[in-house]
Amino acid sequence: MASAHGTNSALDFDPPNPVGSPRCFPIWAELLGSQFISHPPIAPFPVQVSDPDHWLVEGIEPFETDDELYLCEYHDRDSLHPLMQTEWQGETPGFVDSDWTDCDPVHLIMYLKSHGNGKILYNNLGMPRTLGYD
Repeated sequence: MASAHGTNSALDFDPPNPVGSPRCFPIWAELLGSQFISHPPIAPFPVQVSDPDHWLVEGIEPFETDDELYLCEYHDRDSLHPLMQTEWQGETPGFVDSDWTDCDPVHLIMYLKSHGNGKILYNNLGMPRTLGYD
């Protein structure tokens, strides 16, 4: 199964309050391996390949993207096979969970998660604006 940007998120918009990320789908989040919590303001950030020998990312060089950097809770990070990642710490204004200054700085951009006889591929890149859609 492949899953992409936005499929691991639930947002609670209640202006003028900050955006919340309710933990309201634990089975789905556990299946995917993560749940979106917040993101810093959209700005370019570097992406590195975590496992350059894996066929899905073989030959991909480090690159920079101008996308939402999804900051997630991982439900069993040790069970995830990182394929791409970045490093970031800071604050995410406008979100309930906004203090990421003391977090693990490594954030997974793309990973595999085993499930039964198959695997789940999760990629958090793909903000429509980044892909050229307005």
